[in-house]
Amino acid sequence: PTVLAHEAYERIYHAMPKNYQDRTHFLRTLGRVMRNYLIDEMRAKGALKKGQKDSEQTISGFVGEQDISYDMMAFDQALVFISEIDPSHTEILELRLLFGFTFEEAADILKISSRQAMRRWNQAKAMLVSVLSEQN
Repeated sequence: PTVLAHEAYERIYHAMPKNYQDRTHFLRTLGRVMRNYLIDEMRAKGALKKGQKDSEQTISGFVGEQDISYDMMAFDQALVFISEIDPSHTEILELRLLFGFTFEEAADILKISSRQAMRRWNQAKAMLVSVLSEQN
């Protein structure tokens, strides 16, 4: 995660405007860049070739007992789909899955209570599992 965050920051620093509205705006942009960076790296290594499953990850640590297998392209497509329905769900998913923030940290960034962050996380996580399951 540290290398990923550093690479994403370098891309943002050199390629994007420096006038972010606030920390949330910056993290939203960084999350998008991090996802794009991961996809670019997978493409560069040829991991997204047809039929190859080396790129699979699991989110069982966040989903609980259920082990969901996904590749980064499917994960990115799911986040894009979810953001069209409710961008706040995408924000909490990125903060927890990409950045590893706690509920308290995510709540502070989103300017909501910890309980709201947990509720939003549970809704977003259920939506993510549903979308990823439909893609398989």
